Amino acid sequence: MSDSSSPAIWQPLSQNSSFCRRVLTLWPTAGQSLLDNNRLHTPGVAKLCLAAGSTATDFDAQLREYRQTECLRIAWRDTNNAASLVETLQDLSTLAERCLQACVLFHWQTLQDVFGQPAANEKTVAQFCILGMGKLGGSELNFSSDIDLLFIFSGHGKTNGARRITCLDFFTRLARAIVHSLDTVTAQGQVYRIDTRLRPYGSGGKLVWSTAAMEQYYASEGRDWERYALLKARPIAGDLDLGKELLQELQPFIYRRYLDYGLFDGVRQLRLEIARSAAKQHHQDNLKLGPGGIREIEFLVQSLQLLRGGQHPGLRHHNLLTALSLLQQHQLLQDDVVELLRAAYSLLRRLENRLQMLDDQQQHRIPSDIRRLEKWSVLSGYPDSTCLLEELNKARSLVAEQFDVWFGDHDETIQHPVLRFDTIEDIPEWGRLFSITLRNHDNVLLKKFNASLARILKQPLSQSGRQRLQQLLPKLLSSAADTKAPGKSVLHGLTLLEKIAGRSNYLALLSEHPQALKRMLDYGAHSDWIAQQLQRQPALLDELIDPITLTNLPESRQAYIIEALALMQQAEQPLEQRLSLLQQWRQSYSLRIAANALFQQHGTTSAQWHLSCLAEACLHAINAIVCQLISSPIPLTIIAYGTLGAGEMHFASDLDLVFLYPDNLICPERNATRQAQKLIHLLTTIGPNSQLYEIDTRLRPNGQSGTLISSINAFHDYQLNNAWVWEWQALTRARCVLADDNMAKQFQAIRQNILRPARDSQTIGAAITEMASRLASKKERDSIALSRLRLQFLIQFWLLTLDLPDSPIPCNLAAQADWLATIFPDLKTDALLVAKNYLALQTYQQQQQLNQSGTAMRPLSTVVNKLWKKHLSS
Repeated sequence: MSDSSSPAIWQPLSQNSSFCRRVLTLWPTAGQSLLDNNRLHTPGVAKLCLAAGSTATDFDAQLREYRQTECLRIAWRDTNNAASLVETLQDLSTLAERCLQACVLFHWQTLQDVFGQPAANEKTVAQFCILGMGKLGGSELNFSSDIDLLFIFSGHGKTNGARRITCLDFFTRLARAIVHSLDTVTAQGQVYRIDTRLRPYGSGGKLVWSTAAMEQYYASEGRDWERYALLKARPIAGDLDLGKELLQELQPFIYRRYLDYGLFDGVRQLRLEIARSAAKQHHQDNLKLGPGGIREIEFLVQSLQLLRGGQHPGLRHHNLLTALSLLQQHQLLQDDVVELLRAAYSLLRRLENRLQMLDDQQQHRIPSDIRRLEKWSVLSGYPDSTCLLEELNKARSLVAEQFDVWFGDHDETIQHPVLRFDTIEDIPEWGRLFSITLRNHDNVLLKKFNASLARILKQPLSQSGRQRLQQLLPKLLSSAADTKAPGKSVLHGLTLLEKIAGRSNYLALLSEHPQALKRMLDYGAHSDWIAQQLQRQPALLDELIDPITLTNLPESRQAYIIEALALMQQAEQPLEQRLSLLQQWRQSYSLRIAANALFQQHGTTSAQWHLSCLAEACLHAINAIVCQLISSPIPLTIIAYGTLGAGEMHFASDLDLVFLYPDNLICPERNATRQAQKLIHLLTTIGPNSQLYEIDTRLRPNGQSGTLISSINAFHDYQLNNAWVWEWQALTRARCVLADDNMAKQFQAIRQNILRPARDSQTIGAAITEMASRLASKKERDSIALSRLRLQFLIQFWLLTLDLPDSPIPCNLAAQADWLATIFPDLKTDALLVAKNYLALQTYQQQQQLNQSGTAMRPLSTVVNKLWKKHLSS
C-alpha cells in the first residue's frame, strides 16, 4: 500500500481493522478521495452515482465500492469521535437504504425492458416497496449487520410488454435480483447479508406479498413475535407511500386497543428459551444475546410500546432511543431507569460497532483471543481491555437487574397452595383456604365467597385464563389477609375477577404485578367507591402498577388542559376512539385524585380543586373535537355554575353549564345552538368507558323554556331585569371555564355589576328563606346536606345585601368568607365560622363518597341553626 493512498490519518484503522485495511487495498484512491472532498468532516452519506449504461456486473461492482468506501468513512468518523452514536447508526441505515433504492431502480428498469411495466389494471402501474425490519427499520443499523427485509406490491395483474408475466412473477424476479446484487460474495466482498425470513410463513412462504394478502395473513394468522417484528417496520425503498399505507392498516394488529399484559409472560418464556440457547451456545459473552445485552433492552422497550401503544399512539416509534424518551415522557419508565438504559444501550451499540469494524463480520461475542481483544479495546478508545470489560460488565449487570424487575419471577420465595379450579366440586377446598388464610369463619361471608367463585366458574374460560385464575386466587387471599378489612377486600376482589375472568390480559396484569394486586385489595378495604370504579372499568387497574404515577397529579389547571388537548390532537384516530381515550383519561385521574384523598396526601379542598381542573380540561378537549367536526365553529363561551363554578367538585358532581356567544358574531343562532348541542352530546355520550359528565343547563336565562345559548348582552339584560333571587344566588358560584380573553372580561364585569350593589335585606332574606324551606323538605333526612345548603345561603345572603367594593368577587365559599371577613369586620367571626363548618361538612361528604373510615361527623346543626337564626330569622 503506497503512502499516498494510506496517509497517517488511516494508520490507526489500518492497524486495528482488517476490513478498513482491505478497503484501502482494493480501492487505493478511496482514502484520498474522502480526504480531497472533506468527507471525513461532513455528516451524511454521499449519493450513489452510477455510470451510464452499466451492466449488472458493473452495477454490482459500483455498489460494493460505494458501500465499502462509505463504511470506511463512517468507521473513521466513529472511532475518532467525529460523529455521535446516533449519527453513526443513522448513516449506516441511510447507506443501506441508498443501496436498496439503487437496486430497485436498476433492476426494475432491466426487467421492464424485457417484460414491460407491471400493471395492476389498464391505467395503473403496480407499485413495489421494501420494508426494512429490525435495526434497519429502526434507523439504527450496526456496522456489519445483516438486513431484514419484507417485499410487498400493490396488486395483482400482468406486465404490458411483449413477454407478459404476472405482477407477482415480475416482483418476485425483482426481489431476487435485489437480493443477488446485495448478498452475493464477489472478489470485492459483499454489500449486505439479506434475511427475508420475517415474511409470512418464513422461508416456506412467498418471497413477495401483495398488501391485501399481507393484511389477511396478519388478521387471521399473525403471531405475537410478528407484532414485535412489525413494530420496527419502516418503508425504505420503492414506493414509500405504499409501505406507509400497509403499516397503517396493520396498526390494530401490532398495537392492541386494550392492555395486553400477556406480553410479559410471552417475553418471560422467550427469555427462558434464550437463556437455554445461551447456555448451549455459550452466549454469556455475547453483547447481543447474553444477560444484560442489547436484546434485553430491546425486549423491555418494545414490550412497553406494544403494551401501551394501542392507547397512546405517541409511543409508536421504530427507533429505540426515541422510544425510550417517549416512554419517559408518558411516565411509563422512571427518569433514572431511562438514563440507565440509554447509557447502557449506547455503550453496547458503540462497542458492537467497533467489534464489527475489525473485519466487517457480524460479531457479537467478546473476543477470546488476546490480540483481537486488545485491538477491539484500542479501536473502542480504551487504554486496555481491562478498562473496557469493567465498564461493559457494570452496564450489563445493571441492564440484567432492570430486566429482571420487569420480567423476572417475583414470587419464587412465596409458596402458594396448588388447588384445582375446574369444576364446582373444587369450590369447598377454596372455601377452606379462604377460612384458614383470612382466619374468618363467618358463614355468611363464606357463602358469598363460594357464590362468587361459582359465578366465575360458570363463565366460558380459556385454558390460559383458568390457569391464571388458579394461580391468582391464592395470591389474592394472601394479600387480602394483610388489609384492614380482609373479608370486604376479598369480596371486592372477587367481584372484579368476575368482570375480568374472560379477559386473561387483566388476570396477567395482576399476576405480573403483585403490588398492583395488593393496592387493588387495599383500596377495596378502604373505599367502596374505588372498588366499584375498578369493577366498572378494569382498564383502571393499569393505574395501580406504579405508585409514583398513581400519586402524580398535574400542578396547574393549564397542565390538565394541555394534557387533555394533546389526547384530542390525534386526528387520525376515529372520533369514538378519541372520546374513549378522553373518558378513560378522566377516570384515571379521578382514581388518582381519590387515592390521594383516601390516604390523606392531599386535603379536601385539594381534591375538589383537582376534580374541577379535570372537568375544565375535559370541556376544553371536547370543544376542540366539536370545532374539528363542524364547519365555521363559533368562539363558544362556557360559564360553569354550582360545584364546578365554585371549584368544589366532588366525585359524583354533574356540570351546571350556561353557553354564551359574542354579540358581534355574524352567525345564525341555530348554528350556535347546534354547536352547544354537539358539545353536550359528546360530554354525555356513553361509551366503553362510561360517559364524561352529566350536564345540567337549567340555570340559563329563562331556564328550560329559554334558548340553549344566549348572546352576552342578552344574558346581561336578563340578569338585570328578569332574574329571580335564586338566579343571583347561583351567579355567586359562577365563572368562565372556557372563553377568549374579551368574553371572560365581559362576563366578569357583568357578574360584578349584578352582585356588587346592596339590595334590601328583608326582600332578599325572605326569598332565600323561602327557597331554603322548599329545598329543606327534599333534604330533611340528610342533616349534612341541609346544613351545607344553609351555610351556602348565608354567604349568598351577605353577598347580595351588602355594599361590596369594586374588586373581584370570589366564586368559592371559603374564599368568599375570607373576603367578606376582611371587608366587614363585624362579620369576621361569623364568616370564618361558616367557612370552618362548611369545610368540615365537605370533608365528611368526601369521606362518605369514598366510604373512607374516619371520625364520625359531629352534629353541626346547632351551630348552623344559631347562625341561620341570627342572620336570617323570619
